[in-house]
Amino acid sequence: MALLWVAPGLAVWLAMLAGNGVGLVDLGLIDILLCFALAFVVPLNLARLRSSGISAGPLPVVGTAALAIASFGLTPGVAAAGLAVPWLVVCLWIGLRGLLELWSSRSLHPSHLLPAASVGYLVVGASWLVISRLGARPMGLSTEIVELTAVHFHFAGFAAPLFAIATAEILEARSHRLARMAQAAGMGVIAAMPVVAIGFFAPQFVSAAGALLLAAALWVLAGLMIRAAAALKGARRVLLTIAALAVIGPMALALEYAAGPLFGLPILSIPEMARLHGMANAFGFSGCATLAFSPGPLKNTRHAST
Repeated sequence: MALLWVAPGLAVWLAMLAGNGVGLVDLGLIDILLCFALAFVVPLNLARLRSSGISAGPLPVVGTAALAIASFGLTPGVAAAGLAVPWLVVCLWIGLRGLLELWSSRSLHPSHLLPAASVGYLVVGASWLVISRLGARPMGLSTEIVELTAVHFHFAGFAAPLFAIATAEILEARSHRLARMAQAAGMGVIAAMPVVAIGFFAPQFVSAAGALLLAAALWVLAGLMIRAAAALKGARRVLLTIAALAVIGPMALALEYAAGPLFGLPILSIPEMARLHGMANAFGFSGCATLAFSPGPLKNTRHAST
């Protein structure tokens, strides 16, 4: 079943990579990372949300994701944005379902709030994806910042809170306190994302504050993921450990990138950040955690204790 959620998107993503290698399309690293979210990270995590009644079925998700990936084969403009719009429509539908589930639960407990906020941020990411494919520059933002906003909301905004939920579920059998800490880390990610986004065009201290809050939340989550990995077996244990370790260094780089100018420190360029911070977070953290948590829906995951 999981293959149904990722095979079409991965096929298009790999075809785009092949075309990029022979010069048929022109993909930058940020494009490649965003397409990986569309092809793999988002669909598999949406599959895990189906048991909660939030996610749509696999066909609309993977079909529109594949179209959005294909849009990177076109020069930014109306045609490219048109291919990305169906993805936004599906994300809007999923976001509405998340909001309705939160409303019907009459609860702001993290078990309800985190999934709803996660799919809400997916809508934000999809919106910025369409803006990026259109080639628009709202508020005078650079094209790189517009696309990076889409990247951050597809990865950290959408996926990380779901990783916090899954981590809490594993830890619940061992320690209620650790499970609550994992949920709190997820709430920290939710709180940090708007500050990070505003920091792209606000004074430097706002960017630094957002980066600090996001880094702290993800570092706490990483430590708890290592604890949770001990309750898993085989490849899932290895993957979750890799995911936890992979996020530590890149978030230190993100914090230095955001806060460095306040202290007169040199910072990496955006291409350098994409290589070091982006690749580790996309493939190491998000990719490995998605695989580690992918068997079974969120509410019915079974874990082998050691």
